[in-house]
Amino acid sequence: MSRIIRPAFWAAFILICALIISRFQPVTLTVLTDGRCIVFWHAQTRCPPCLKLENAVEESLGSDDRYKLFKLEYDVPANHKLASEMNVGTTTAVLAEVRDGKIVRKKNLTEPIWKLLDKDDAELVQMLRRELNDFAQ
Repeated sequence: MSRIIRPAFWAAFILICALIISRFQPVTLTVLTDGRCIVFWHAQTRCPPCLKLENAVEESLGSDDRYKLFKLEYDVPANHKLASEMNVGTTTAVLAEVRDGKIVRKKNLTEPIWKLLDKDDAELVQMLRRELNDFAQ
C-alpha cells in the first residue's frame, strides 16, 4: 500500500508547491514607452519555434533604431491586460505605436508569422522587415 501512497503524496506535494509558487509571479506591469515598438510575446516555457521567432525578430530589427523591442511573457499575470489588449494568446510579434502611454495603433503579426515559421529563416526575417517598413510609413 505504501508503494502507492508515497508517489501519490509526492505528486500532490509537488503540485501544491507549484501552485504556491505560481502565486508569486511578477506583479510589475509592463509599460510600453512612447514611439514605435515591436513586442515579442512568448510563454514562460520556450519551444524551438519561440526561439526561432525571437531570433528572426532580433535579426529583422538589426540596427533599426525606429523601433524599441519588448520581450514579454503572455502567460504571466502581470502581462495579461496588455496581452488581451493586443489580442495575444500565443508566441507572436505585435507592432505598436504608443503615445502618452497608450497604444494608438497596432498590427498583430500572428497569421503571417505562423505561415512562415516552418519555412526558411530568411523568409521570416524578410517578412518582418517588410512589416516594420510598412508600419513605419
